[in-house]
Amino acid sequence: MKHSKIIECKKTHAVTWKDKDDMWCKLTTELNSQNKGPPRTMKSLKTKYDSFKKELRKTAARQKLELFKTGGGSSYKDIIYTPNEENILGIISLSVEVDVMMIMIKVSAFLITIIFYNTFFALFV
Repeated sequence: MKHSKIIECKKTHAVTWKDKDDMWCKLTTELNSQNKGPPRTMKSLKTKYDSFKKELRKTAARQKLELFKTGGGSSYKDIIYTPNEENILGIISLSVEVDVMMIMIKVSAFLITIIFYNTFFALFV
């Protein structure tokens, strides 16, 4: 998805909100100009996208659960994703991986700080 960086941005300030609204408005206009079905509102598209992501996350979690149930071997419930689902899953996975990396960096920095202070104060005891 070419607009995923804007739509999936985790920042929560006014500029980001405006960029997201502008992008959703642009996507709504593009979709409605294709004349495939009744016109959709920006709100309905956002809701559909969010529910699609939610269901895709559930499906991926179920697949991962089945993988671990088999001890890491092949699962009898292999799920075949459509190209669109694979694209969205890639976007979701990337955003989760970035969040996890940021948490790990913050925890590492915190632990390094604690080690530094413990070492520093041990010199004076």
